[in-house]
Amino acid sequence: MTYEIFPGKKIFPIKTDTACLLKWAWSTINLGTGKTSSCHRTEPYKIDPENFQDFHNLPEKIQAREKMLQGQWPGHGCEYCKNVEMNGGMSDRLMTLERSHGLDKIPPELLVDPTATSVTPIILEVYFNNTCNLSCVYCDPVLSSKWNDEIRKYGDIEIGNFKKTFHIASNDRYQRMISDFWSYLETDQRYKIIRHFQLLGGESLLQQELDQSLDFWEHHKNSSLTFNMITNMMLPHKKFVEKMQRFEYLVKTESILQLELTASLDCWGPQQEYVRWGLDLETWQQNFEWMLDKPWCKLAIHSCISSLTIKTLPELIEKINHWNKKRSPENFIEHSFDLVVGEPQKVNGMHPTVFGGGVFDEDFSRVIDLMPVDTETQKTARQQMQGQALFVKNSVKNTERIKTLQAFLDELDRRRKCDWRTLFPWLDRDWDLVS
Repeated sequence: MTYEIFPGKKIFPIKTDTACLLKWAWSTINLGTGKTSSCHRTEPYKIDPENFQDFHNLPEKIQAREKMLQGQWPGHGCEYCKNVEMNGGMSDRLMTLERSHGLDKIPPELLVDPTATSVTPIILEVYFNNTCNLSCVYCDPVLSSKWNDEIRKYGDIEIGNFKKTFHIASNDRYQRMISDFWSYLETDQRYKIIRHFQLLGGESLLQQELDQSLDFWEHHKNSSLTFNMITNMMLPHKKFVEKMQRFEYLVKTESILQLELTASLDCWGPQQEYVRWGLDLETWQQNFEWMLDKPWCKLAIHSCISSLTIKTLPELIEKINHWNKKRSPENFIEHSFDLVVGEPQKVNGMHPTVFGGGVFDEDFSRVIDLMPVDTETQKTARQQMQGQALFVKNSVKNTERIKTLQAFLDELDRRRKCDWRTLFPWLDRDWDLVS
């Protein structure tokens, strides 16, 4: 079957109380591990290397869609949105549905059968490998070669139930899967219906597969495609400009619709350089501000909300508001965010819910007060932040996990020769005595 670019704007047709567009439209592929998921919060599943083209329709994914058709929560990570919604917040599921109205994000099979569970993804997110120049405190050797190098040098980190261990590449068919991936897009001209191609890492600007991706879309034109690159922006400025000029060429030749550059940044100041170890804010800002007057690029900033970033997140919001004065209202900088993902972040205290209510209430209030509401997208983002704040406020303190965080940071300081207590004095206390 050869897919046509379907005309008009479609709305997600499944209306049950648990239905999530991501389960149908989104597919994340991690070629470094050989696994896939349909949301970054859900459990990944192993791709059958002998049947790569079924990565979006594995039995587990189809079962999750069937449960959603029946109004059930599928589990396996979907509890996150369930908990946010139970607390009256705007979950990822609701936010995606809110933003899907009027957008072409519906798999073509649903246009024929609104209950179809075997479908073609519209949003394709790809992790090629873990090559990275940062070792963020909440990250992992699986996603960061820099973390892996540090673990190799100093050894594994083990504190109670929390572990960071050396990562050995788990996909010995990596090169074959890369070939299968490009073949998947070429088969039946699937590349024509992809609306969002999202590239992650490691650090995408450092990966040779970025050049493969640019070559592919140059020779497989899709003028409806948004190429979304997630990057830490830590490339020397001259090299950064050279990469961006390649994207500009793709837009001008109508090989793609636009670049959506999502720059990762969680807060501002020396606290951010500690959390995203290896980051230089001066370089980050130089590269980001060079993009401000580029109309062919949609700019976004994504923040990972952790225990160590909430208190200086307001300073970042103020920066974003300042930068938006240099952008046109229809091309403002979108700010997205998530609480740190995964059970390890709770075990090691990086997840703010381990502190219970009260610790971050004023910080969230400052953030929410600073967030603009000039557009519907900004209003939705503010609602989402309010939901995150409620989720944290209604949580219960876990002193053991807070102590694990303190011990983890002590070990990082020993290895990296820094001092967390000077940057996070609010954390330097006996939490058994804090009511």
